[in-house]
Amino acid sequence: MTPKQIKATAGQVRQLLDDVTRVPSTVLGDHLTDGQFVAASMDPPELERDVLAQVEQHLASCSECSDRMEHLLTVSEAWRGPAGEQRLAEVSQRIRDQFVAATPTVTDVVASAVARLAEWLGQLPQRSAALGAVAGASFEAESPGRSEYLSIDEDDEGSLFIRISSYDCSLAGTRVTVEPFGQTLTLEQVLPDQVGGEIVISSSARRKLAPRAVMGLTVEGSKSNRR
Repeated sequence: MTPKQIKATAGQVRQLLDDVTRVPSTVLGDHLTDGQFVAASMDPPELERDVLAQVEQHLASCSECSDRMEHLLTVSEAWRGPAGEQRLAEVSQRIRDQFVAATPTVTDVVASAVARLAEWLGQLPQRSAALGAVAGASFEAESPGRSEYLSIDEDDEGSLFIRISSYDCSLAGTRVTVEPFGQTLTLEQVLPDQVGGEIVISSSARRKLAPRAVMGLTVEGSKSNRR
């Protein structure tokens, strides 16, 4: 096949030769960083004059960076102008909606903490000597994650001291009802990183119960209890 000949004027030939001689034979400077790519693609470029000159010099000598810059400029065109701004606003709104949907609310966090506390109390082993409303004895228990602590003690007069504490401060305000006495302790902030509460069951209240009555702990908002 005969090569196709293209006619050019003397001026066009000189321009072509000038363009070829201006192209560096080696890459000048380091490859551009992500920040430089973004700053150079802005309109106008957000670079100091001397830095912009270095960037342009490198782009003229580096096909890898110039191809990446061309791609970046092509993509950025989709976000420019009224249509681009509207498109950007719609994408931003979708991202915000997805973030809100994926972020647990304060109510969700508290409900989860209360459910965890109720589940742990509900899983405590039945120990009539420790939990019995008549034959009381010291009892201590710690949750698996060591974030909650329960203790039940009896004094010389036969009164029971029930203490619950937690390092999960979202449990502040949680109410634990002691059955069958119907008395409630409320977890309150006792330290910057800890909430706790205590309730005393008098010996006279215990004597009013049947000899084999046992104590239960019910957490507000949950059906779990300890019998």
